[in-house]
Amino acid sequence: MIAFASLLDTRSNRQVREIWDWLEIHCGLAGIRTTPLPHFSWQSAESYDVSLTRPALEKLASELTPFGVMTAGLGIFTGKEPVLYITLVKTGKLLEVHQRIWETMTPFAQEINPLYAPEQWIPHVTLAYQDISPENLSCAIKDLAFLPIEMEMVIDHLAILFQSEGKDGVLAQYALSPTENGR
Repeated sequence: MIAFASLLDTRSNRQVREIWDWLEIHCGLAGIRTTPLPHFSWQSAESYDVSLTRPALEKLASELTPFGVMTAGLGIFTGKEPVLYITLVKTGKLLEVHQRIWETMTPFAQEINPLYAPEQWIPHVTLAYQDISPENLSCAIKDLAFLPIEMEMVIDHLAILFQSEGKDGVLAQYALSPTENGR
């Protein structure tokens, strides 16, 4: 799997890792450790033509300026395999960048994940997945719901993340331009 994402800044990364540690120690939730990079995804697919996505993403990043995002509490994607996450506030800028990424990268995708399509996308930072049961989800919610999970972060890059055969990491990372349209 390949995803276009933004890694969290140092402070937010630390906060999310502290929550992951707490969830593992107190609730037995360790499934998130299979993807140990705190981030939020813009788009994902089984594969992309990486020789074309790299220059396209680099060009797009050069046309975008850094911007801020804020968290808005907890959420749960329900179903057979629930996901516990921190919601990001959908601002005009966040939605604009997402739309541009979607339009730019979709032509290079094979088996794109439709949950990242603009009309369905819920921007989030995953806290727990894969090993959630009714008992450990209850454990997580009963304490986390009463904690202020407030983060403000600056999105200053776009990254290509991969996960394949038990390995994951960053294929490439492109800084957003500090000035409008790279000028």
